[in-house]
Amino acid sequence: GDHRDLHSFPTRRSSDLRARNIYHARHVLYHWRVHEHSTASTVEQKGYARQAGLRAVQAHFDRMGVSCEVTERPHTPGSYRVTYDLVGEPLVSIVIPNKDMVPVLSRCIDSIRDQSTYENYEVIIVENNSTDAQTFAYYESIQRDERIRVVRLSSDGAFNFSRIVNFGVAHSKGEYVLLLNNDTSVITPDWIERMLGQCQRSEVGCVGVKLLYPDGLIQHAGVYVHRGVIDHIGRKLDRATRNYFDTFQLTQDLSAVTAACLMVSRSLYDEVGGFNEALPNDFNDTYFCLELRDRGFLVVYEPQVEMYHYESISRGGNVTGEKRTANARAAGIMYERWPQYVGEGDPYWNPHLNSNPYKTPFFGEPLPVD
Repeated sequence: GDHRDLHSFPTRRSSDLRARNIYHARHVLYHWRVHEHSTASTVEQKGYARQAGLRAVQAHFDRMGVSCEVTERPHTPGSYRVTYDLVGEPLVSIVIPNKDMVPVLSRCIDSIRDQSTYENYEVIIVENNSTDAQTFAYYESIQRDERIRVVRLSSDGAFNFSRIVNFGVAHSKGEYVLLLNNDTSVITPDWIERMLGQCQRSEVGCVGVKLLYPDGLIQHAGVYVHRGVIDHIGRKLDRATRNYFDTFQLTQDLSAVTAACLMVSRSLYDEVGGFNEALPNDFNDTYFCLELRDRGFLVVYEPQVEMYHYESISRGGNVTGEKRTANARAAGIMYERWPQYVGEGDPYWNPHLNSNPYKTPFFGEPLPVD
């Protein structure tokens, strides 16, 4: 195909690899006939090929000096899962913005304490203009756990999620930062270990996870940034869907993930300059991910980690004129900084696929007519 249809995927650590220029040809280049003894009909036909594939992947990591275990995924023969061994047990700082809504926050905190198998973490709750006395009573009680601290950011201005997150990170002590919304709860007990294993890879910038609505449907399986549209991939599909070659169940590199649950090393967070405070509400996490990619780092979606996300309970939607104006202002910043994602499209989103039916244009959905 034309070189303009190819997207390169350089990484900051590409000097460590033998293959330094990898391209994605976004066209069908090969067709294979199907017959009764072909893996095109069922991969079960050639079990030896599956085992050979597993050994090849493991041998690759062994040659690279990467300490990990490769196993075959149970529901998709011929595809493999890589579990990276952790290097040490670094402190992970979980930063959670909050304003009132004690039942929401307490559900999140309880899930972290009750479900997590990783023990070396701290929780930084960023208090931002709460007014309910019950909130401060809860803060006092929760800080009896020495791993939990509340830091207060008082602001007379408009809500600015980016500023809140940056403030929380500035008060953290961990080598790794895990940004987490207060309206989430843990499902996967080893969630921190799995995110950390990915994040410790030298070529990785940040890691996001599979987020679910309370009914078990997918809320987030990564983010695409394509032709003026930014939205979650896989929205409203079943959590275990095997649609499109198990795409939503496979660990993969993407352009962005949501900061509702995102891990990044503290050093990279500081290198990028944290979240852009000119983006107080919309697109700040996408902007952050694209900054990491611009520096040659990968953004990883890790579906082995699942979390419930009750989606912006405390924030609400972009329905008022003021919010829509702020959304348009943020869209302008995105267009100016990242025009290639509008002109060329998302390098991880195949143009032959239909757009997500639940897509959200930069400027939001049309207002209903009265």
